[in-house]
Amino acid sequence: MLLPAMLFSCQARLDGLEAGPLEAVVTVIEVTWRAKDEDETAWVEYSTAGGPVLLAPEIGGEDGEHRVLIIGHPEATVVDLQPVVERGGQRVEGEMLAVETGALPPGLSDYEVSVSAAGQSEATHWMGMLLQSSEFGYDGTPIIIDRAGRIVWYHTLNEGSSAIQLERQLGTNDVLINLLNLKPEQGEEPTALLRIAMDGERVSALPAEHSHHAFAQPEPGVVAYLAYDERTVDEYDATVVGDLLIETDAHGEETVLFSTWDALDVSPEEVADSDEERLDWTHANGLFYWAEHDSYLMSLHNLSLVLEISRATGEVMATIGEGGDFTFPDGPEAIFYQQHHPTVTAEGTLMLFDNHTLGGQGMSRAVEYVLDDAQKTATLVWEDPLDNDYTVGGLGQSHRLSNGNTLINWGVLGELSEVTAEGELVWQVNTPLGETFGSGLLIDDLYAGLR
Repeated sequence: MLLPAMLFSCQARLDGLEAGPLEAVVTVIEVTWRAKDEDETAWVEYSTAGGPVLLAPEIGGEDGEHRVLIIGHPEATVVDLQPVVERGGQRVEGEMLAVETGALPPGLSDYEVSVSAAGQSEATHWMGMLLQSSEFGYDGTPIIIDRAGRIVWYHTLNEGSSAIQLERQLGTNDVLINLLNLKPEQGEEPTALLRIAMDGERVSALPAEHSHHAFAQPEPGVVAYLAYDERTVDEYDATVVGDLLIETDAHGEETVLFSTWDALDVSPEEVADSDEERLDWTHANGLFYWAEHDSYLMSLHNLSLVLEISRATGEVMATIGEGGDFTFPDGPEAIFYQQHHPTVTAEGTLMLFDNHTLGGQGMSRAVEYVLDDAQKTATLVWEDPLDNDYTVGGLGQSHRLSNGNTLINWGVLGELSEVTAEGELVWQVNTPLGETFGSGLLIDDLYAGLR
């Protein structure tokens, strides 16, 4: 077992030691025991058959109790574990236990996975939303899957509840989702920013009226999100739907930073006929915080534009897309249309998923641009197109990883792939028919917020 340096080791009985899968998340094993000294530190060392010994840090329990969660194993997996305490410079080892994870609830599916010969990624898991067809459109389940495509963590939402985006909350080991309740129960908000702990408990739910699609975290405790901004326009004799950018702090205090109504003009060709009484104008579908600029990138799907918005003033700093502030020197084929999920890489380049469902010839693809502020050019420097000139009608995501590879979410096709800079496939996972992936990210440490 793992032995921290300079600790003398002994074995002892740990009072009140219990271990077993959680009822709310059967793939997570909870280990608890009573503390003997308030200054002692605790952890659990664990492994599976043929695997390395790993360490799970303490997450904190009731007063006078140690509590550790073992995360990262699929259903019906036997985990060998040993609780350890450091007490007065001495390593105290508890009883060795073998605990089996439970069986996944009905409705959480297996996946068809293929891994190429290009090599393994640095990442070990994908964290995101699984969207499943239902009478409400899509029901959503927050999940974490391992490299074999097996679900190792999940959170069950109410029937008729969904979300598109999931990410880890800054400064914690919890996750955030933008919850949409199509059948809200008594006292529940129809939309909210929901914080969920790894034990499946809902830590908090901040009301986020009319929120949709995407959120971003500029700093710990602050969340910015997209919200509908509906106004009556006499010219159309209908309600026209624009978008807001709102920040909320940990206490639920909100600040409206930006509205598309204050920066853009409505024109007939820009309004999609969603229905006769509610017309979809901008359809914001992506939000990214650009720390180096202290600004947000806001994707407007129906206008095929990405806006850069100052966090300090709410003013539009740049408009990127056809007819915007930047030209495309590589010609019309370099222009994106009805895009999703803009991000900025560590090198300062712009990445997004180009659905390319407008503009004539083309196919959906992940794209990367170098933005020259002085020359006002957006130069296409990398792309990974979908085969067979196919276009993806909804969702989509591309994200540059720390190892130089790119994670691509092919939207409603229900496929995730990781590719090298040369376009070689490293990893791919597919959902069954009728399911797809919402927004997510690759992670390499399930306990990052606790270390």
